[in-house]
Amino acid sequence: MGGYVPPPPPKERHPMPWILGGVAVLVVAAVVVLIVVLTSGTDTSSPKAVNDSVVEALNDKDIKALQGVLCNPDVVPQEINQGLALGKDMVDIKAQAKGDPAQNGDTATSTVGVQLTAMGQTVQANVHLTYRKNGDSWCVADMKANLG
Repeated sequence: MGGYVPPPPPKERHPMPWILGGVAVLVVAAVVVLIVVLTSGTDTSSPKAVNDSVVEALNDKDIKALQGVLCNPDVVPQEINQGLALGKDMVDIKAQAKGDPAQNGDTATSTVGVQLTAMGQTVQANVHLTYRKNGDSWCVADMKANLG
């Protein structure tokens, strides 16, 4: 009878392209996560970057961010610790860098002007920062506040 030719059987689909595609998606996702993790956080690549982080942490009243750039958490002056301990709603902090840090080898120094206002009282201070290089990063090794 008529020249009916049945269609060829469907080609068997191999799962390999799906597996390779899934692996590629996982690799791209892992790279994106690594980039986000490694580039987020505080920049400690230079004394200026750490100085900027200190100013930002003080203005944001963010004690954890401030602690993140300290070589030793005990170096925060009592006046600043007390101001940060009062809570974000009870204290107003205005910090401003007074120039860029002066670097000398593996150490650097800078001054940050800080104004603390709490319960109607305002205190002005110059916070003198000493930085120390620790491997490839910098941290605040010492903070001294001079009221004025």
